[in-house]
Order: sequence, then C-alpha cells, then structure tokens
Amino acid sequence: MGINKILLSLATLVLATACSNDDETTVKSPTVVGNSDVEIKLSMGSSTGTRASVESDANGMFDLDNLGIFMLGTAVQTTNPDEQTIDWRPAVNPYAIWMNNVEASAVKNNEGTRTDILWADGETRWYPVGNWYSYRFYGYYPRVEDSQVSLTSNKCVVTYTGLDGTQDIIWGRSLGADLDDAKEKYRYSARYFRQAGYGDYNPELSLNHKMLRLQFAIQGIGDENAEAGHEFDAANTMFIDTIIVTQVPTTARLTVADLNNQETGDGVITYDWIYDLQDLGVLGENDGTFVKKQIHDDDIIEVGQPILLPVLDSDATAAGYTKYKIKVRLRNDVGVLFDHEKPLDLNIADGGSGFEAGKSYRVVLKIAGPKQVTLQARLAGWESDEVTVAPLTFD
Repeated sequence: MGINKILLSLATLVLATACSNDDETTVKSPTVVGNSDVEIKLSMGSSTGTRASVESDANGMFDLDNLGIFMLGTAVQTTNPDEQTIDWRPAVNPYAIWMNNVEASAVKNNEGTRTDILWADGETRWYPVGNWYSYRFYGYYPRVEDSQVSLTSNKCVVTYTGLDGTQDIIWGRSLGADLDDAKEKYRYSARYFRQAGYGDYNPELSLNHKMLRLQFAIQGIGDENAEAGHEFDAANTMFIDTIIVTQVPTTARLTVADLNNQETGDGVITYDWIYDLQDLGVLGENDGTFVKKQIHDDDIIEVGQPILLPVLDSDATAAGYTKYKIKVRLRNDVGVLFDHEKPLDLNIADGGSGFEAGKSYRVVLKIAGPKQVTLQARLAGWESDEVTVAPLTFD
C-alpha cells in the first residue's frame, strides 16, 4: 500500500535547546628541549556545551573516552632568543607540537564540579622548559588514528569516514595567549604557572557539538467523523515500522586548529555532499534494533534513539540539498505494511530559524488510521439520436 493512503504530516520543534627565569635557555636551534617540572593538567569548564548523544549534566560535566588532544604552539613569547619559527610538522619543529593526537578520557571529579582530562597511557606530561612559545590546547572526539590526521606547518585537520548517524563529533580549545597582557601572554607555558597566584590554574577546554540531533516521535490524529470517544480507534491500530533519513554525507574533515586563522578557521567542519552519501535508518537505544512503537491517542511518543546529522551548509546548497528528506514505513496491528512512495521534506516549523550545530530537534510524525480507497460508479443509459448521421442512399 502507498503512504498516500495514510494521513501523515511532519513538524519540527526546537528544544529549549571553557615560566620563570630559571627555565631560560639561550642555546641555538636545533635543540632538544626537555621537560620542566610543571605538570600539564587539563580540565573542562562548567560552560562546556555538550547537549547531544554525548550527554552532560546541568553543569556541563561529563565522562567520555577516546578524546584526541593536541598542544600546539600558537604565539612566540620572546622570553628567550633564537626560537624557531612555529611549524606544526613534528619532523620540522617538535617543540611547536608538544602533544600530538594524544589519547585521553574526560572524567568527572568526585564532587561533580570539574571534568578532568586523563591521559589514556597513564603517563605524566610536563610543560617544556624552553619558554619559546605560548601554547593552546585543542580537543576533539572521536579520536582518529594518526594516519587520518593531516599536519601542515600551520594547520591540523582530521578526517572522518563511515559516519552513520551514531557518531557525535565534538571539538573545543583552551584560551589562547593574550599578547597584550603582561601575564596572560605566557598562557600556557611553564613560566605562566610560575607567576604569583597562578600555580593552581588549570587550562580548560570548552567543547561543543559540531552536528545536529534529531529525535523522532509519533502522535495519533483523530478521525473527526468517528463517534465520540472513538476518534483515535483507527490511528491506534498503527505502528511506526521504519524511519530513514536520505542522502546523508558519510565523510567529513574537521579543522582542529588553523594557526593563521584561529578565530574563523579553528573548529570548522566540512562534509562531502557529492560522494559517499547514504540513506541512514534510525536505530533503537544503544545502536540496537529499532522498536516498532504503537500510536496511543494523541500522546507524543519518542521512537528510536536520536540520529546525528551534518548541519546543512553552503556546500550542501551547492550540491542541491536544502532540506533533509525522510522515508517512513508504517504497519498496522494485523501486519499490513504501508510503505513510503517518495521521501518527505523535513520542513522547519513556522518561527524556526533553521538547523544549528549542537541543538537537538524533535520531529513529530502525526499519523492517522488507514483509509481504504473505494470507488463507486454509475453508468448513464443510452440516449437515442436518430438525426445526426445523414442517411446513406444506395440507388
């Protein structure tokens, strides 16, 4: 049966939806720079905005494995002379890329007031002793292997493949050095923490989601022609069987850091809207089997786990994608399948401003009972016409 035999409409609702002079060195490069005695500690601030499939509490605290962390030189301190030019290629200047895609976990402290970053290998890490650069920390999730990291002299980019609607991509960074401030220009280096009153400071990562999230729900539509008290009898026979979002990018490139464009280039994510697009089905909880829930009157019932999708951007528009489309398959209580005939546009509700990264949207599928297509016919009787056709004469 075709989906046009079911009354179904869509609405989207936006949910009210971070060194001292003892360390000075004047030796000329190339130099192997060692560790200072200042340990590298990193945490998440309470303003961290994590509100999608990687969940956080009301204070922005959360637990998460498989983070990737970079510590990159982003400013020359001029504390010591003869510093090398900042170049993020490890073979060229390892001092400028002090931490390179280090695997870490985010763990809430016992009081729930701070999320600490713990190194997966259990090693203690230290700030460099040289005080040539001020550093900035960058974190992203999920971490990829080094083979999927591109490091040039001034840019760090990671590549994702096989995105399937279950991966939450997160990115964030610490504050950078303030070169106009006598103390904050040393942020973050061993010298920074040796300043009076700075010994207990922790750099903080402020992380944010790079994708949007859709949570689907079903709701019955009453039959206005039914007897009182039976308006939802037909709708209540229906189950949601399948929900598919069509033509979704499965590859992405996340710019973790851009030395020359830190304010506009850091954290930019782009997707391939031309190749490797896939139709993605909504899954059940914990990536399990989708549960085929039944309509119950006009109750709004969430179905499946949220699906994570790229935000439609200028690249999507250029490729001809201005809206997401979904396919919906319904089934009634005796097993009759009502299949989709064509994808349905996912339209923004009146007053909505469009999709944004880091926001979760509820999509309500309003479903009525099946309406069988019937047809009646009435055939008019023959009407006699004896004058229109001229008589034929055979003489």
